[in-house]
Amino acid sequence: MKKSDELRRTTLAMGLVVLGLSAMIAHSIFDIRVVARTTMSRLPASLTRGVMADTEDKKPSMTKLELDCSRLKESPVIDVDAHLLQFHLTNCTQHPLELINLTNGFQATLFDNHDGGALSDLVALQKGMNEIHVRLEKSPTPYSLKINANL
Repeated sequence: MKKSDELRRTTLAMGLVVLGLSAMIAHSIFDIRVVARTTMSRLPASLTRGVMADTEDKKPSMTKLELDCSRLKESPVIDVDAHLLQFHLTNCTQHPLELINLTNGFQATLFDNHDGGALSDLVALQKGMNEIHVRLEKSPTPYSLKINANL
């Protein structure tokens, strides 16, 4: 057997192996039954089942509360109509370090807004009275305020 015939047979055999493997891969990728089974059994991420089914007459889901730091000493009670609350602390003589909803244990992240205050991320509220503690930079004890979530 000539060397060129052996090379042709080897090349042909390798070509058939590659062709077979390609067909198997293509079949597994484009198998309609597999695609239908995986995509039809779940909803797209943008859709939910019944989560927002009755959105009529619902109160706003979030609100922003601007609060002067000098009011923290008064331990105010504030009514809101939202599930989520973003605090905008203003006119703070001391830098706000910590904001915690003691009712559900949520600790907010505070962002310095360079005007003597801070802005929080969205603080989750429970229905009813929520006790919020705000700790300032040089204050040994946190200030307390109550947020009444009318949900």
